[in-house]
Amino acid sequence: MRQLFLILVLLLLNFGSFGQLHDNLLRVKGNASIYEVPEIMNVNISLQVKDSIYENCSKKLTAIHKKLVTALINNGIQKMWIKSDNLSIKEKTKWTKKGYAPDGYAAYIDVRVQMKHTFDKLNVIINTLKKNDFRFGYDIEFKLSEEQKSKLLERSIENAIKDAKNKANMIAKNLNIKLLHIKEINYGYSRDSYDILTPNYEMKNDILEEEEEDDDSNLILDINPKKVGIKKSINITWEIEQ
Repeated sequence: MRQLFLILVLLLLNFGSFGQLHDNLLRVKGNASIYEVPEIMNVNISLQVKDSIYENCSKKLTAIHKKLVTALINNGIQKMWIKSDNLSIKEKTKWTKKGYAPDGYAAYIDVRVQMKHTFDKLNVIINTLKKNDFRFGYDIEFKLSEEQKSKLLERSIENAIKDAKNKANMIAKNLNIKLLHIKEINYGYSRDSYDILTPNYEMKNDILEEEEEDDDSNLILDINPKKVGIKKSINITWEIEQ
């Protein structure tokens, strides 16, 4: 029993000296989060038509798609901003007493308008979709431009480094130790190189609707997108002198 006690004491002493060696290193993690209002606007429009005959269903979708794209271009939306994808034509069925039976066809296509967010362009799209021929469902989302991502990334890294240095200086001052030189720097990577954060929900996303000269044919819709941010972390290790 006495021998076991001596062995445990020796192990603890060795661990203490090992910890003391690592105590000569100060590891600090610097964090930074920067938010900005996204400038890119995506308007996603889902077109859908139905017909009992396959060929007619396909023709209807092609016609309404062409009509919508033409109307958007005529109203000032550049063709390069308009993209279409997710085309599909499916046979529909309905339930009868004898089971499922054919019920014609449905054709779908998504039209996406991506451009810099402006009050005027947004309302051009919305008022175009108010026409009887274009009463399709749509949704609006906002995202950072590549230029915004690049600038926010640079600023977030700079701020993360400053945060780490401030923490290290504060610790050194209060513990009366001296920072010698930087031993190691670890930059936090992730699958998303920008670490885009979800919108800052402390910012209100207000939608204001007004009528212009008592004419509701032109809806004025003002959307204030929520701020989106980038988060970065920097781990810096200093060698210290106690």
